[in-house]
Amino acid sequence: MKPAATWGLVHTPRQRLWTRLTGRRPLTFACGQKVPHGGERGVVAALSALEMTVRKIRLPFTQREQLWELLPQEAQDTLLHRPDDPRFAMQFASDGQESDVLFAMCEGRVIDDLLATLTTSGIAPLGVVMAELGAWPLLEAADLITPEIPTLVVDASLAPVTLYTLLEGRVYDLRLIAPEVTEENGLLDEVDWLAGELIQRLPNPHSGTMKVVCLGASRAFWQPWCQAKGFVQSAFPASEALGAGLSGWEWLRSAGLALAAAQGSHGRLLNFKDGGGAREWQSLWRPWRPAALLAAALLLTWSGQELLRHSQAKSRFEQARSATETAFRQALPHIPVMVDPVAQLKQALGHAGQREGHFPGLSTWIGIIQNAVPAETQVKWQRLRYEPGEVQLTGEVPSYNHLDQVRAALRQAGGDRETRMDEARILPESKQVHFRLGLL
Repeated sequence: MKPAATWGLVHTPRQRLWTRLTGRRPLTFACGQKVPHGGERGVVAALSALEMTVRKIRLPFTQREQLWELLPQEAQDTLLHRPDDPRFAMQFASDGQESDVLFAMCEGRVIDDLLATLTTSGIAPLGVVMAELGAWPLLEAADLITPEIPTLVVDASLAPVTLYTLLEGRVYDLRLIAPEVTEENGLLDEVDWLAGELIQRLPNPHSGTMKVVCLGASRAFWQPWCQAKGFVQSAFPASEALGAGLSGWEWLRSAGLALAAAQGSHGRLLNFKDGGGAREWQSLWRPWRPAALLAAALLLTWSGQELLRHSQAKSRFEQARSATETAFRQALPHIPVMVDPVAQLKQALGHAGQREGHFPGLSTWIGIIQNAVPAETQVKWQRLRYEPGEVQLTGEVPSYNHLDQVRAALRQAGGDRETRMDEARILPESKQVHFRLGLL
């Protein structure tokens, strides 16, 4: 059986570069060929970094689902121009409490246009990644980089010039130089500044323990800079060292993507297809069709039961609402509109307690919370809601024992005031105990 072809595609506003992997020992590529109409498999497509924005932020979450939920808003807050339909690709590394998130953002229409173009030829790409990282698989194949050694890659083979650090086989950080900066126009000054910043951001920054790989210019251009920066290990590969059959530097990244597809390593790049949470279900559907039909039948039965329960619950809700409105009118006849009866009753009681001078003010409570709760409780405060007569606190702790410590500390610091636990449950995604606690 003839193996499926493996292709890399770099799509830019000016051109479309196709490269096919034709042999692995040694690496050989066919460049500039057209993909036949009818559905070649094994395509990794890439967009130029000129089409996207790249950022790195730190977020107080460690689960992928939590990061995805917060990432769109955090990304929008860092931009002057906000895309109408943003699409994201993400990598992250967690330290147990927070995560460093490296992400790229692109207009949805750009990716949709690329996918539509490929669809007309019957092509469903394995991934949609950033073209400027396409040389990475070739560097690994030539043994120029390994996961064990922190590496700085300076790729000046095409605009924009790209710098990125690799740590434990992943992209740790990334910077792009403006396309108008060329070798004759201050390229080394830009590289020197950005490389220093990237190295300082590593967990254990030290240029002497790193390796630097420089692409796109001669050894005579890069070597003096590497020596001045103190890099002990350095490499300046030429195009022929990264794969036979390359007709020029313009094919370097598409060849790297072709190799990434063959190795199944494209997932380590900033992949907009997988990064957006999309999954390919077609290949999984056929073997599971009988089980899926049975599940659908069970789902319909369950849905009927849930509709009946919903109807019964709605009836009980209307009865409870009527009783609450009656009690509200009796307790607060001077308030004409009932909006949130529980909150309005609490507010009325709070005003009464405030007039008696028994309940601390907001600033006092903030001081109590900051000073009374010991650090070993590891509490993450999420919200404080103050009303005269009650303080409501929302947060997360590692366990119920920690929650008991928080509750006891607040009760003692507040003069043995009454505490009411409104909610305490374990979050399945983080295994943290989410709580809502009231102090009266």
